[in-house]
Amino acid sequence: MTWKSIRIEHGSGGWGGPLIITPTSERHKFVYVTGGNKPEIVDKIADMSGMEAVDGFKTAIPDNEIALAIIDCGGTLRCGIYPKKGILTVNVLPTGKSGPLAKYIVPELYVSAVGVKQITLDQEAKGEIAVEETAIDDSTPEEETSGKFDSDKTLTQQMNKPSLIAKIGIGAGKVVATFNQAAKDSVQTVINTIIPFMAFVALLIGIIQGSGVGKLFAKLMTPLAGNVWGLLIVGFICSLPFLSPLLGPGAVIG
Repeated sequence: MTWKSIRIEHGSGGWGGPLIITPTSERHKFVYVTGGNKPEIVDKIADMSGMEAVDGFKTAIPDNEIALAIIDCGGTLRCGIYPKKGILTVNVLPTGKSGPLAKYIVPELYVSAVGVKQITLDQEAKGEIAVEETAIDDSTPEEETSGKFDSDKTLTQQMNKPSLIAKIGIGAGKVVATFNQAAKDSVQTVINTIIPFMAFVALLIGIIQGSGVGKLFAKLMTPLAGNVWGLLIVGFICSLPFLSPLLGPGAVIG
């Protein structure tokens, strides 16, 4: 069997990666756990890498055989299950580092918002191909394989198209996941940036009011406020990086 390494990057609004997936004789299968829906990237990954695609809701395979896991999680448990096991994980939704297992979600193991355009052959592999003729057992009885798939047709052609309701559900899920991740990013920005800045300003104002520096600055700068040139000088003084944190709030409070 011939395998090739592929590279997967995050799409618009995504997070993590890039991931390099190199199939081996032990890990030559990838599982997709997407609620019965088969994402478009499944067939592309199978065609480009030569790996075998497995529906995780229908068939269970050992973790040591999984080279890649594909999910459509909006930020709950599935985002971190496979990274916790050290398995490379691709999320078709734009979900970042979130969920109860967020500490296991790292760029080296996880990438999100992945579409068919984000999947390419690994150029750094320089065409290296792994060949394992005995990796796949072809001794499956004919009665077990009959009625499943026609070898003359592609996997995509033999899959039933999702119904209109399923398409609406998938689209709604992507919209909800996008807004949910945007809300999480907003809250994280407030926690990491805005709240510390507010605390710093509150501390600065407290120092100015408690020490009386504000009144002193106000007395010094009040005469300059009576004419245009004085206002220009005040503006210039307040714009100095090393003075503005004290002069601006100090003069106003005073």
